[in-house]
Amino acid sequence: MAPYTFRYRDHVDENFDGSVFLLACLRANLVSGVAGTWPTHDTREIVSAARSAASAARSALSAALSADSAALSAAPDQSQQIFATPLWPAQVPEKVSEAVETFEEAAPGTPWAFWARWYRGMFDGKPLDWELQRQVALIDDAIWKAGPKAVAQEIARIERLFELEHEIAALKATLPPRMALSSTSLIGDNGGPPLNDGVQQAVRGDFVLIWDQIEALEAEITKPEPSLGKLKKIAKALLDISVRIASYCGGKIDLALTEASKEAGKAVVKLGAPIAVASLAAQNEGIQQVAKAIWAFVKTLPPG
Repeated sequence: MAPYTFRYRDHVDENFDGSVFLLACLRANLVSGVAGTWPTHDTREIVSAARSAASAARSALSAALSADSAALSAAPDQSQQIFATPLWPAQVPEKVSEAVETFEEAAPGTPWAFWARWYRGMFDGKPLDWELQRQVALIDDAIWKAGPKAVAQEIARIERLFELEHEIAALKATLPPRMALSSTSLIGDNGGPPLNDGVQQAVRGDFVLIWDQIEALEAEITKPEPSLGKLKKIAKALLDISVRIASYCGGKIDLALTEASKEAGKAVVKLGAPIAVASLAAQNEGIQQVAKAIWAFVKTLPPG
């Protein structure tokens, strides 16, 4: 049972490194859960990861597989339903509860922060996103062997990239299609009249620029080694656009996001009275969220 392995986190002697043992146990549990919930035709890499986990801690993996046998023998959707129920449907044993809470309290700021959140999700029947868990399960074996700190750094990169991809998708869903920008008028608040020609042209031009930056961003983050310089340039370009759009709709921008935003503040367009356009305000929030997510992702990358 995982809570009883938490006690070994800081235990080290000549023949035993508790942190390595705990990491192997947690990895085995996560991999077994992913294997039980992922479609059969997509499990080849997961099975490979499970074998690597087994070689690192055969006893830990055996315990995990035994505990999750019902899930592993069920269909993926049924397995997810199983994991969506609390581990303890009745009263949680006091020793288990204490072990989990002690682990959680000590986890922030350490290599165990992700694992505390992951276990709490499994404990409460509210697992972390299964695609995110799959990406963690597929971390290269060499990184797992490097120890908890190396794994934590890679998980941080995976999580920030995962969040960035979601913010990009959310923004794209709110933007007018690129093809429509050459001919469609931009409508004012609550379906009102189009913006005046000067502002409309400026907004349309900025939407084109946003699509340019998003496409460049998507291409960059798919590379094995994304360029820090290019990512920072894209983030600043989006902040520049966001400042201009804030001036169009009377919205607000968090100028404390980054040092780059101080320069972006110089780009405000003087258009007289602010124009209240609900759709622009919502889109501008999405632009800022993508910029924030870029900076968060950049912090997880090695300097270069």
